[in-house]
Amino acid sequence: MRLLLLNCFADTMVQCKDAIICLRCDSQESTIHYFNAIANMAGFVAVHTGAGNCIDETKYQRVIKEACVRATDILKNGGSAMDAVEAAIMRLENCGNTNAGFGSNLCWDGRVQCDASIMNGSNLHFGACTNVSTVRNPIRLARLICDGQSTMLSMERIPPMVMAGSGAERYAEELGCTMIDASVIISSKAKFSYNHYKSKIAAVSPAAEGTTSTSNGMSTIPVVSAQVSALDTVGAVCVDSNGNTAAGCRSGGLLLKVPGRVGQAATYGAQTFMLGQYFHSMFVVGRKSGIANT
Repeated sequence: MRLLLLNCFADTMVQCKDAIICLRCDSQESTIHYFNAIANMAGFVAVHTGAGNCIDETKYQRVIKEACVRATDILKNGGSAMDAVEAAIMRLENCGNTNAGFGSNLCWDGRVQCDASIMNGSNLHFGACTNVSTVRNPIRLARLICDGQSTMLSMERIPPMVMAGSGAERYAEELGCTMIDASVIISSKAKFSYNHYKSKIAAVSPAAEGTTSTSNGMSTIPVVSAQVSALDTVGAVCVDSNGNTAAGCRSGGLLLKVPGRVGQAATYGAQTFMLGQYFHSMFVVGRKSGIANT
């Protein structure tokens, strides 16, 4: 996993392709020692761009550094952990090199459907959106949904925690999120991968195998054995100077996924989870995790 840690106190960075090594998660004792030390600093940010293989890793290294710097600048100017996480992930959404935002994997029907979530460790509020195609920065919508947990709607209605599809997109527009045409976030690289692997599926037709198939390409046998997704979901974790924690995650989902699929990036407790303050927490970003207890 590509991951970068940035210490806001000394601007020191630790970068490694293996998040386990980078986070010193070889044992609980070493992890506790490491994060207790971090908690006494002015704050820290950890950003990752997944574990997908890429010929040119330098573009990922550059963008995660930019995301970290953007987040720590917010912390140094008095911003919250939530502000920093949102800013870091927005940078990753817009870079075009990750499976998050522009350049995301395409569903079976050729569209992009994105997932995003964010959690506030100080009050345990969570917000997520899934299957959105016209929201420029779904992490922004997830943040607004998360912040909305603090206030009841009119007539004492319970505010939403997870929103999906067209309802989420209408809600985003009402909240002032930047909206785009769904085709804008489809890159030429994503379209090439989509056509390449869909043609492989077409080559193993259900008729030739004596099976049935649905409009989503579902059949009774696996038609393609190749791995079709780099799984390069992005995420960020932050501790601010007050000891408050936040974590967020963003994904375009699996290549050729069934439209409407709800990914782990929008699922409570599966991809993003914070517990308590002062990094008395467990956090999960992507498919690697770290545990620290004070």
